Amino acid sequence: MLMGGLGKMMEQMFNAQNEVAQVKEDLEKVHVEAEKGAGRVQAIVDGNKKIVTLKLQIDKSDIENTELLEELIVTALNEALSKADIEARKLMKDVAGDLLSNLPAGLNLPGIG
Repeated sequence: MLMGGLGKMMEQMFNAQNEVAQVKEDLEKVHVEAEKGAGRVQAIVDGNKKIVTLKLQIDKSDIENTELLEELIVTALNEALSKADIEARKLMKDVAGDLLSNLPAGLNLPGIG
């Protein structure tokens, strides 16, 4: 009986690994955007937190004020990355929930739960 339960648990773990791999692939297709400076800086990142696009629509005054431009770029990227993190957590939560619901009762895994 123990081997049957262990085999089922191993199968569930394998399925969970496949689900996580699928989520990572799906996250490549998720794009989130942040704009700063009235649209002068636009950052787009994917769900895996990789920068897809960084667009700058600047004029002469922006070039002369590099500190402000740098701040707008950093702020837009950080906001887009934060949005990507939220989207990733939403997708991963479903996979983690499925995995945790299939663990045997009383199994104590540090850092989970």
